[in-house]
Amino acid sequence: MIDEFFAGEIDIVENGISRRVSNFEAIVLQLWIKAMAGKKRATNVLLQYQAFAARRYGSVKQRIELVCEDASEEEPRGNNA
Repeated sequence: MIDEFFAGEIDIVENGISRRVSNFEAIVLQLWIKAMAGKKRATNVLLQYQAFAARRYGSVKQRIELVCEDASEEEPRGNNA
């Protein structure tokens, strides 16, 4: 069921240009945008996807390399205490 969802397609708009991508690609693109904006959770999820793909498929054609300052530090979780 998850594979079927990821294989489904949606339309996205990038720089004013519409194109059709898989749901998985749309999710990864959003994570990439957030990671590049400094969101550490998004960076961690991208790295987890990369590790999963490497385990599942042996080798990953594209590597996601992100350089973050102190990636071990967690982002605040919105506790207003």
